[in-house]
Amino acid sequence: MTQQNSDYLNLWPTTLYKSTFEVDEDMIISAMQKEIHQSIYDLSLKYFDDYLKEVIGISLYDYKGYRLDSWINRYENTDMEYHTHNGSQLSAVFYLVVEGDGGEITFYDPRFFAARGYDMNFRKLHSNFVLKPSSGDFVIFPSFLYHSVKISKGFKISIPVDLFLFNDN
Repeated sequence: MTQQNSDYLNLWPTTLYKSTFEVDEDMIISAMQKEIHQSIYDLSLKYFDDYLKEVIGISLYDYKGYRLDSWINRYENTDMEYHTHNGSQLSAVFYLVVEGDGGEITFYDPRFFAARGYDMNFRKLHSNFVLKPSSGDFVIFPSFLYHSVKISKGFKISIPVDLFLFNDN
């Protein structure tokens, strides 16, 4: 009998990138004034480009154009429903201030109902990813990925950023 080469393959890859950045007072002051500090845009472009090169094998600058949309979430004792960031290709969340408990972001397995019919021994193949953020954390993910935020029991400021890529003029 001839032995064949074998590999384990991730057939449903969905790559998240989690890292940290240095939060400075100017970023927080800007957010409190309902403005987004330029450094958040600069970080977004750098890390979106890094993500695209690592995961897709192309650069942000290989596209004919791009657009960033962002907003400020300031919340306490609030949660966020199950949603995606429709229309964009990549999304990021930068956490400026995280105080108190709660506020975890849950990313859901994009293969809807893939776990149906499997016993509990297979559950880890279909598990969701939960991130408990701290001040200075950020995460990048494909915008199609459903996610939600658990109720926050403390003050939090986060800045989501969506990347829209364009190949036509």
